[in-house]
Amino acid sequence: MYRLSRLRFLFPLGLFICFFLDGSLSKIFANQFFSYPYLMVSQLVVLWLIFGAFFEEDIQIPLTGFAVAAGICADLYYSGILGLFMFLYPAIVMFARALNRYYTPSFLSHILIFFVSIALLELLNYWAYYLVGVTRVGFAGFLSKLGFIKWATVLVGGYIPEGSWIIAFVIAVLINTYSHYVFASLTAHISAMFVAFSAIAISAGAPPMLTLLMIAFTSNLCMSLTHYAAGPSPVIFNTGYVPQNTWWKLGFFASVINLIIFMGLGSVWMKAIGMW
Repeated sequence: MYRLSRLRFLFPLGLFICFFLDGSLSKIFANQFFSYPYLMVSQLVVLWLIFGAFFEEDIQIPLTGFAVAAGICADLYYSGILGLFMFLYPAIVMFARALNRYYTPSFLSHILIFFVSIALLELLNYWAYYLVGVTRVGFAGFLSKLGFIKWATVLVGGYIPEGSWIIAFVIAVLINTYSHYVFASLTAHISAMFVAFSAIAISAGAPPMLTLLMIAFTSNLCMSLTHYAAGPSPVIFNTGYVPQNTWWKLGFFASVINLIIFMGLGSVWMKAIGMW
C-alpha cells in the first residue's frame, strides 16, 4: 500500500524537485534551450509522473492527485492559464497507463510510451494556446518547427520502391493532396510539401515536368477539401449555407474527380502532346 511505503515521502519530494528543475534549467540554459532553429522544453515533471505509472506495481500511487497538484502549480508559475496543465498532466498519466497495458514491460516500450505521451502533451498544449489566442503560429508551422514534416517526408520516401516511378509519382501526388487536411494555408502547404515530394518522385525516375506540374495542380485543387483549407473557405463557410460534414464530403468527392481528371486523363494528354 502506498501509505505504508517509503514512496509516500519520496514520490512527492521527487515531483517537487522535477518541478523546480523544469523552471531552473529553462532559466539557466535559456540560450541553449530556446535558440533557433530547434527548441527544447524541460519536461521532468511529466517524466516523473509517467515513470510512476510504469513502476508503481501494487503500490497504487495516487498519480492523478499528484498530477492535478503539479498541473495547478505549473499553471500558476509557468502557463498563466489556470486549468491547462491541471487537465493535461492527469490526461497524459491516464494515457500512459492505458498504453502500458498493451506492452510487455521493457526499456524500449517505456521510452516509446514516454515520447508518444510527450508528443501528445505538446500537441494538446499547442491547441490550447491557439484557441485562447496566446499563439498565432499555424498548425503547419508548428509541425515544421517540431521537424514532423521533414521526418514524414523521409519516412514516406523510404517506403517507395526504387525503380517504380509510377508508384512513386502516384503516392507523392496523393499525399500532397490529402495532407492538406492538416493545413490551413496553401502557402504553408506548398512551402512544406512541394519541393520534398517532387524530389521523392523525381528521384524515383518520374518525369520532372509531369511531376512538377501535377504537384503544382494538386497543391491548389486541394483548397476545397475543408472549410479552413484556404483564405476564402472560412469566409464562405461562416455564411452558414453549407454544414461542415457536407463540406467535407463534397470536398473529398470533388478531390477524387479532380485527381481522375488531372492525374489520370491529364497525364495521358500531356504524354500525347509531348510534354514528358
